[in-house]
Amino acid sequence: MIMKNFIIYTFTCLILSCAVKGPPSGGPLDLNGPYIMNIIPGDGKTNLDLDEKIEIIFNEMLDPNTIKSSIEVTPDIKLNINSFGKKIELKPKYKWPENTEFKIKINRSIADYNGNNLNSAYLLTYS
Repeated sequence: MIMKNFIIYTFTCLILSCAVKGPPSGGPLDLNGPYIMNIIPGDGKTNLDLDEKIEIIFNEMLDPNTIKSSIEVTPDIKLNINSFGKKIELKPKYKWPENTEFKIKINRSIADYNGNNLNSAYLLTYS
């Protein structure tokens, strides 16, 4: 019984550890950088809820190792940054500033899995 459970546990761990997030292999070389397809809520939105998340959707999967260091907020606000394939979610750790404009800069250093960077930086403004 112990040996059977050990084999099932080992097999399950092996199967679950095989999934690697990344682009599919094969096909033509990707030489183009990612670009933003949609931002929710849109740039310039006023009266943002104090804990509202901002979603930034790209045209292709991003290398998650390039994301956190590529996003700056002015004034400095602690962010929770999550990424899921083509999407980045930004949410304030505590709350967005009240009655104050703030800017989110997305630097060119965000890259796809092939090492292609954004063609240009983006500056989003909210209040």
